[in-house]
Amino acid sequence: MPNNHVYDIAIDSNNVKWLGTYGGGVVKFDEKNWEIFETSNSGLSHDWIYSIAIDKKNVKWIGTWGGGVSKFDDRNWVVYDPTNSAIPRYKVPSIYIDRKNIKWFGTVRGLVRFDDTNWKLFTEEEDFLEASIYALEKNKGGKFWVGFKHGGFGIFANNSLKQFTTKNSSLPSNSVYSLAAEESGVLWIGTFGDGIVRFDGSRWKFFNAGNSGLKDNLVFNIKVDNLNNKWIATYKSGLFVFNEMGVIRN
Repeated sequence: MPNNHVYDIAIDSNNVKWLGTYGGGVVKFDEKNWEIFETSNSGLSHDWIYSIAIDKKNVKWIGTWGGGVSKFDDRNWVVYDPTNSAIPRYKVPSIYIDRKNIKWFGTVRGLVRFDDTNWKLFTEEEDFLEASIYALEKNKGGKFWVGFKHGGFGIFANNSLKQFTTKNSSLPSNSVYSLAAEESGVLWIGTFGDGIVRFDGSRWKFFNAGNSGLKDNLVFNIKVDNLNNKWIATYKSGLFVFNEMGVIRN
């Protein structure tokens, strides 16, 4: 690992982990070998990584702090930013790729849709909050779960947003940096300061440094692998692998 600041995790079709670090580029880890991609040795547009998503063709889409989105097909790099796309700013905190292989980018100025040909920017004019979108996830019904840097999280459907915050729910923090859904529909929420929340639609369960093996309550990202383990990227303590019995390793 180039540093302990792991911001995002993506798991490809071969169960290889792709880790986005805060200042150290992208790390590829196949459970045995490590490979690091930085601006100095690749076409990566920025070394501060916010988000990584992998499409059906195993192409990696990497959102950065100051370089837009870098696309990597294991051989070639392409960069999308405000100069050649509908992405409104160079900072792209979240990326989600749906079952139709459509790319969704959560930016600091709205939501962007890209179908590999056409771009669309959703803002307040289209009944979508123009805010810093730090997490995107879809449930089985195809509805968007959206996490906000300062506004909790919500479900976006039929041009409206049902929002959960500390004022109207048991959510411990409005700083939601990650959302990950199990096949069962259970939602895992990573907060920046209050650890992890498990939400099944009605009940809330909390995991933090005080009641579990998690050592860092500043959670950047969560991904669920094919064994239903939760891979947790934290700000200060690196990477954790977690199930509901506790932390497996870090």
